[in-house]
Amino acid sequence: MGKKKNLSKAKKVRKQLLSASAAGLILLSSVAGPSLTYAQEAIDKGKTETTDTTNKTAQTASSVAKETPTVTTESSVAKNEGSEETSSSSSASAKENTKTTKATESTDALQYSWNNFPSTNGPFKSGYTVKWPTIIGAQYKVVLTYATRSSDPINFNVSAKDVKVENSFVETSNPTTRHYTTTITFTANADTTNCKVTWTGYGPEVAGSTIGISASSNAPQSLLEHAEEINGYMSALFKTDGSLQNGVTQQGIDLIRHSLQQIVPQDSGYWTDYIEPNLQAASDLVANTADQIQIDLNSLYYRGGRGGLNSKATQSVFDSIQQRITALPSSNPIINQKKQALQNQLNTMAAMLQEIQLKSSTGQVVAQIDSNLDATYVRTFAGTVPGNATIGKIQITHPMYGTYKNLINQEYKGGTYQDKITSLDNNSGDRPVFGDSLIITTNEAPLAVNGNVQLSNTVSKSYTFKMNEKNQWILQSSSYDGVKNAVDALFNGETPKPTNTQEQINQAKNQVNGLLDGPEKTALLAKITTAQQALDAANAEETAKVQAATDAVNALFNGDTPKPENTQEQINAAKAKVEALKDGDTKTALLAKIQQAQEALTDSAEKVQAATDAVNALFNGDTPKPENTQEQINAAKAKVEALQNSDTKTALLAKVQQAQEALEAKNQQKLTLNPYVSGDEYVTGTITGNIKKFQLIVNGQTYEPGFKLVNGKLEVYVGNRVPE
Repeated sequence: MGKKKNLSKAKKVRKQLLSASAAGLILLSSVAGPSLTYAQEAIDKGKTETTDTTNKTAQTASSVAKETPTVTTESSVAKNEGSEETSSSSSASAKENTKTTKATESTDALQYSWNNFPSTNGPFKSGYTVKWPTIIGAQYKVVLTYATRSSDPINFNVSAKDVKVENSFVETSNPTTRHYTTTITFTANADTTNCKVTWTGYGPEVAGSTIGISASSNAPQSLLEHAEEINGYMSALFKTDGSLQNGVTQQGIDLIRHSLQQIVPQDSGYWTDYIEPNLQAASDLVANTADQIQIDLNSLYYRGGRGGLNSKATQSVFDSIQQRITALPSSNPIINQKKQALQNQLNTMAAMLQEIQLKSSTGQVVAQIDSNLDATYVRTFAGTVPGNATIGKIQITHPMYGTYKNLINQEYKGGTYQDKITSLDNNSGDRPVFGDSLIITTNEAPLAVNGNVQLSNTVSKSYTFKMNEKNQWILQSSSYDGVKNAVDALFNGETPKPTNTQEQINQAKNQVNGLLDGPEKTALLAKITTAQQALDAANAEETAKVQAATDAVNALFNGDTPKPENTQEQINAAKAKVEALKDGDTKTALLAKIQQAQEALTDSAEKVQAATDAVNALFNGDTPKPENTQEQINAAKAKVEALQNSDTKTALLAKVQQAQEALEAKNQQKLTLNPYVSGDEYVTGTITGNIKKFQLIVNGQTYEPGFKLVNGKLEVYVGNRVPE
């Protein structure tokens, strides 16, 4: 009697649904009697099942197992029958009408009293089918125990969804017997679940055993009497193909929710895992239909569904539609086919769209370019951009006769903007074509682009694009490129050039600082730092080298005059230090002083020849001329002493000294007489110097005799003037 009352109630609800005011479009949910994935954790954490083992042999086997714990486990997963699980997003309306406290995974599994296997040996043979009363969408765990002399376990073929079978056994001897525990989990897809039992070889009857059973579920066993009623409510929502029944509205869904709350405990896993998800799926499907998505997609085409996209097609619109397609359930093949078709269409359309956004420093979109096969749209959005600075500029040019035509040339500053679209299409006559250029400048923030626009960097303040033959904007260059080249010019590979100057580094750094902030700018600044550090290190080394070179050059001078004692080796050593310096004013000045010292050290050929001639004029061959005068010798010596120190100067000075000594010897006057012997007619001796005459005094009488001088030897005839 109660069952008829429940059925009558279900029919009444169905009638209310069919008469609801708003008709929903057919969409995919799960198949009739949908369900979600079996909550294995909830059952595993539930109460421990008790095995109904009435056969004494099974009890004996259990005790033997404790003594000989040799356990083997086997598991298998049966193919699911029916559709996949349903996933759906939440509905605010459904949530408002839900008065359920969601069960957690720790909810105890509810015990079932199933004992419909034949007892003892009886007629229980392979191929026997057991029928278990179940509730559609409920999850079950069945534990079976038995003994067999076969080496294989019994096969339990359950007609349900998400079937999983696990076997374990212990083995005893005399006779050899395996005592199995088989655990089966599944989700019911009918009011009665069939389990066909088969085996090969010796079955449980040979071992004198029957099959013990215990069962648990996330649905109370008391719901079995409401199974048909619950199924009726779900059928009022979903067709057999998993789509919504015609005429389903949110009001009707709320009525069914209220009715089911009176039947199904809301703290049970059955409500959490089956009832609530399907009610929510119905709400989601009412709000989001595949047919409506199709209509919305088609409305974005240019020229009535042919060619490219119209001005309503933006990346944000595509993103929104993508979320709606993703939210469609995938469990029913028919509806899933629609979902895949919608996804393919969206992919094709989205691939046409190139979107570029010009933003302010606060991230506000100031202007947006949406370009596709048939048109380019430049739009602004209603709102106020703070300040009055120039944020950027968009220019599209078309080449013509050596010049170009501006299709758009718009500068964007802070201020108030309206929702406005500038259409560059066939209707306006300004549709960009192959070879046209798009130049964008952005002064405050990096450009934002969708996946169909390729930027080489995010830090440039200007970008130049060209339209290719496929009507796509392709990046040609950016301000970053020139800046990067300036930085790269400071390096040989990864090593800073030794010829870098501070001016070059400063110039490159100023260009980098002109970029927008971003990873590429950071990387370039890091390279600038590397170049600066290398230059600083080189400058420190150069400073030391300059000091050493300066000291070496200054050592060649007394004030501004080259030292007379300088040697060629000293000058060469100083010059080597100077030439190792970097080019610059300091190096030039030091080289000039080196040249001065070198000139002071190195005489001209004319000076050397004049000095040589003056010295040679004092000689007849190697003998100083007797007619040499002191003036001649002094003049020759002055010319020699004016020469720089050298072997030639030394040799000439030696000859001058020889001439000087000869002159001095000549000019020295000395008369030396040999002892006179009485009776000699001549007085003899030697004479040196330039003696023209001399006096000879004999016995007080003075004579000035004439004399002969031969080779410095003197002879004076005295005759008889000297008395005896």
